[in-house]
Amino acid sequence: WDVNNNRDNDDDDRGSHSVEDEEVSMFKEGDLPPRARVYGGSRFDWQFYQDKKRSKRKKQGDDEATITEPDDWDGFGGDRGGFWILPAVELRREFVDAANDDSNVNGAKDNAVRKATLSIHLHNNISTQGHSTQNNDQRKGWFEAASHTLTILQKLTDELSPAVPCTTLPPVLTRTESTSRGVGRESEDDSELAFERGVTEALSRINGSKDDDEDAQRMRKVVLARKVDLNLGSSVRGLDILMKMKFGGHIGHIFYMDPGNAGCGYISNREFVGCTPERLFRVNRSGHDRIVTSEALAGTRIRGLTPSADAELLRELLSSKKDMLENEITGQFIRDALQELEDNGWLQKNDDNMLTSYDYKGNANQNSDTSSPRQRFFVRRLRHLQHICQTFEGKLSNSANVVDVSRSLLKGLHPTPAVCGDSPAAALDFIRSFETDISFDRGLYAGPFGYLGNDSADIVVAIRSALVTNYQEGRISQIDSSSPRNRPESKVSVFGGAGIVDGSTVQGEWTETSHKMGVLSSLFPPSPITLQSFSMPNVAWSTAFIEELIRNGVTQFYVCPGSRNTPLTAAIFKATRSNVGIVRAISVHDERR
Repeated sequence: WDVNNNRDNDDDDRGSHSVEDEEVSMFKEGDLPPRARVYGGSRFDWQFYQDKKRSKRKKQGDDEATITEPDDWDGFGGDRGGFWILPAVELRREFVDAANDDSNVNGAKDNAVRKATLSIHLHNNISTQGHSTQNNDQRKGWFEAASHTLTILQKLTDELSPAVPCTTLPPVLTRTESTSRGVGRESEDDSELAFERGVTEALSRINGSKDDDEDAQRMRKVVLARKVDLNLGSSVRGLDILMKMKFGGHIGHIFYMDPGNAGCGYISNREFVGCTPERLFRVNRSGHDRIVTSEALAGTRIRGLTPSADAELLRELLSSKKDMLENEITGQFIRDALQELEDNGWLQKNDDNMLTSYDYKGNANQNSDTSSPRQRFFVRRLRHLQHICQTFEGKLSNSANVVDVSRSLLKGLHPTPAVCGDSPAAALDFIRSFETDISFDRGLYAGPFGYLGNDSADIVVAIRSALVTNYQEGRISQIDSSSPRNRPESKVSVFGGAGIVDGSTVQGEWTETSHKMGVLSSLFPPSPITLQSFSMPNVAWSTAFIEELIRNGVTQFYVCPGSRNTPLTAAIFKATRSNVGIVRAISVHDERR
């Protein structure tokens, strides 16, 4: 949806209208129809893409320089930095205040009632400004818009969204991790070495900047991420992945985007999916709730295999100075952003509200005063992971409107230290040098994602996410010229990041990123074992042996490193990645040596 009434003709097949990032941040209250919302997301680092384009333009000496190197995020807003839409058809289910619901004909007195609304948004592509005699053309434009929307409604069948969700996903043939832009490698040695260089350099800069007089330029934290491609034996739908997560006990904010025009060359389509535990901010001005909410989510442990082990990991997390420091940095960053809202007169001055925290069931922590800082923390426990969290809340003033507050928070909060670092400028420069230039572009991963409207806004951080790529049938040979048995039909790129602060270790951060990527990668089964799938028979035997042990309940392995057990060690390591949080491997010394 374009506030300048310029419609992109390429959007016709999507059933939606594009919104450039500049327009999302600039539209004013009243520009949108009542209760309408624009949905979408933005790149984690849009400015880097723009700077790269300007640099290329200077070298070429033309005004319309384009970036020709492959971009996994083609179709997701391109050089606009994001993809935002006003849906042509929107089905919204939500809880609303019964007292303020016009459709409440029964006089219900409950605090909230569940309401379903089907909205149709029409866009007239024919401009009649300055031509009062063109009423027929205008009517024709509305007729075409209505016909376009009816076509969309006719496509909403069980085939598009089955009543019975898919219960199986295709197996993983191979896993590759990029160590240089556009290059994937089977071996993880190079990727781990590149990650080690990044963490080592980050720790050097963090420790070296402790005596920096300019505190604003000091780097106290930086978040480095990894991307692993799961090459699958058949095509996969992003909605099936979401269904697998939803019915598999995953907790969080589920999101999905299919721009509809991301296919090109040998690519059939791309989708972006995820289930994030982290909310960037929420603004609500409906009824009696005039609230702004944000949260600091940083500091991670896996879940335990038993209740006692789980409780011990929780205690370890809350007593970790390193993890507490990560969360404190993010929490202070959010306080500063909320303070700016208060300075603008958009938040009521109430320090207690800004420090209110909640447990994972949503109960307010009454001991959230500044004199007891540890009481502000709680642990958000998910299926695979658990995180330290703080929730901040403030009340909107009478003069505030949702659009202005949302615009300020988008500018002030993204990217938070939870996904970027602190100071943000120094951390972002480091990420560009040691991640974006070397391995991959985050694209929409870790970017803001959600909806914006006149009466409310809800933006999450797009972590625990994946980019799904399906290849054109019959053109797979352009990707893999090896045996047809090993050629992928689709690819799921999963992401995971870890915060580097004083006290971090290379192995600890590598393990943390693996656990985070495992949230999604563990949804996919390993490929069936055949002798043709392995380089040597002993590798095939070792893999089958370990999988059979796991099937019979063996979940903890003790490995004594040595040349003779290399195939078994490799099989155990592969099993830990395929069964995150279930299978454990512990390295010990062999006393016979």
